Amino acid sequence: MKKALVAFFAVAALSFAGLGSAQKYGLYSGYPGGIGGMMFFGNLRLSVGLPFWYGLGVEGGLDMILGKGALSKEQPLSYYYGAGADAGFYSGYLGYSAFGFDVHGLGGIEYKFGDTMGFFSEALLGLGYVGVTGCSGCSAFGPAYGAKIGLFFY
Repeated sequence: MKKALVAFFAVAALSFAGLGSAQKYGLYSGYPGGIGGMMFFGNLRLSVGLPFWYGLGVEGGLDMILGKGALSKEQPLSYYYGAGADAGFYSGYLGYSAFGFDVHGLGGIEYKFGDTMGFFSEALLGLGYVGVTGCSGCSAFGPAYGAKIGLFFY
């Protein structure tokens, strides 16, 4: 677990050191991602999180935002949708370790508070696999789902 946390913080430090080149970044909380951060490079989004729902771990994702648009001309409310993949390592849940990955579609809404910040909420749905070490019959392939809420910064 120590190695996973060291690796997470190393990747996070290097990633967030590049925020000057990112057009947009965000902070979120959600299921199954726990708490984390994300950076946008055009329509590509990189996420790194610390999940805690199934024990402590590290999770990363890469999403492509395929489309976006305004929901209202009077309100600063917009929608977006895309597709991506996540992978993560979890340790400590009932004494087991697990590795999981998924591919998913996502959809979200954003409310902008001016030119520098916006609140977002999104959901994802796809297919995933979780492999559990030391537990016969505990691995599974099936639906993957999740949700995030957080803030975008411009």
